[in-house]
Amino acid sequence: MPLTLHHMFRYLDASDDSLLQKDNDYNRLIKKLSNFSDCLSSEDKELLLKMINEVYYKYQKSILTNSDSDTELMLSTLMALVTKQTLEIERLRK
Repeated sequence: MPLTLHHMFRYLDASDDSLLQKDNDYNRLIKKLSNFSDCLSSEDKELLLKMINEVYYKYQKSILTNSDSDTELMLSTLMALVTKQTLEIERLRK
């Protein structure tokens, strides 16, 4: 069975992001991603936001360590996504 994004990530419940919605850095990240995410299908957009919710929640300290600029925030979040994806792939291979 081929791996899909649905298999690679376990998500936070979309209704469980109330704390994230109050986080200024999280909101800055979502705003910066809006140009990209607005061009996705609703299913893909939901998937992307769930992935970001999960990694931001789990790796928030690492993401925010050097995230004064928008570029640093985006790169840190991307690295968190790649790390999480790699861990999930390794878990599924076992």
